[in-house]
Amino acid sequence: MIIQDIKFETFNTCYRLAQYETPDGRYVSGQLPDGLNCGHFGNDLIRFILYQYHHQHVTQPLLLKQLLDLGVDISSGRLSTHIGNELFAWFSSTESKSRINVLSCLGQGSDYFYVLNAGAFTYREQQKLPQVLLSRLEGGSDVVCTLPLAHPEVGEVRIET
Repeated sequence: MIIQDIKFETFNTCYRLAQYETPDGRYVSGQLPDGLNCGHFGNDLIRFILYQYHHQHVTQPLLLKQLLDLGVDISSGRLSTHIGNELFAWFSSTESKSRINVLSCLGQGSDYFYVLNAGAFTYREQQKLPQVLLSRLEGGSDVVCTLPLAHPEVGEVRIET
């Protein structure tokens, strides 16, 4: 008779990397083994998190609770926000997933201007955005949007034509 089971256990590996001072005063440090991501988490744990999130659709709060229950020392800030598609990817740890926060993250804290040009207007038509949104953007020339990136809690977008 064969009985199948599964075992979850956490374990930590402490890598003691030697550090030497050269005769000219520089320091040379030992390296982690090949294949480690130079972070605080091993490859198997990272694979487990990605599998749970992307394939099993476990939400980040539930995934955080599961990891903490398993004894993994991880904070909610370590679960990241992903923005992208098949051509572009951007990751960051943030407290909010609001649209203003996403634009603020992409702007990296700068007061960027977003120009809705002919390409943007073609895209909005292809995506069949609701007319109530489209009417705010009607105009003969490019539309410049400035976002209150320094204060995303304001939650407004100023549109200038």
